[in-house]
Amino acid sequence: MPTFAFPDRFRENSPNVFAVNRIFGAITPGTPACPIRAATAEDTTTSCEGIFFGMNQMGSAQITAAGLEILARGEEETARLGQILATCLPEGTVVGLEGTLGAGKTRLVQAIARAAHCDRHFVASPTFVLVQQYSGDRLITHIDVYRVGSIREFLELGVEEYFEGPGIVLIEWADRVSEALPQARVTIQISIVGENDRLFVIQAPPDQFPGLLERIQAAWNEQR
Repeated sequence: MPTFAFPDRFRENSPNVFAVNRIFGAITPGTPACPIRAATAEDTTTSCEGIFFGMNQMGSAQITAAGLEILARGEEETARLGQILATCLPEGTVVGLEGTLGAGKTRLVQAIARAAHCDRHFVASPTFVLVQQYSGDRLITHIDVYRVGSIREFLELGVEEYFEGPGIVLIEWADRVSEALPQARVTIQISIVGENDRLFVIQAPPDQFPGLLERIQAAWNEQR
């Protein structure tokens, strides 16, 4: 069977290969080539990546041991996830966003804020301001700890007051200050699995957020 060069970002030890494997069950980490099938005249590309991702052009949502895994294909589906979260997240929820540079943490914040009818044009990564708030149907508190040097510095921002306040608190790079975050929080891990495709793994303690993952999954499936 003809094989196709496997894109560099999906080679062994890349976190994306595990994310893709979990969704499609088709890739073995460390495989240098991708023997999926031969290209046909209908294929727009002969690369493994193009054929592989061409097999399913719609996103998916499934609950696994890792949490609720949502594969969003393109920015439109990321925006749709933001709309669902803006509706489903309970008042006072603290959300920790985790992912590499460029994974789409700020983009998801923008999507949630836009769905809450905040002015999206004012939503940007608050790298220098560190904390910003956006008012709309719901109050969105946006915290970016990328440049925060320590837990003490993080606490000096007065974050505990935000945690106890109204609306939704969204924290970028939350894994850097996880020990200072409430135990009752939602965590969203974002992985890059394509140029505009993202894998969102949403985790929420079931005793503190009963039925939340199921509601998000149901809302995602209803809008398809």
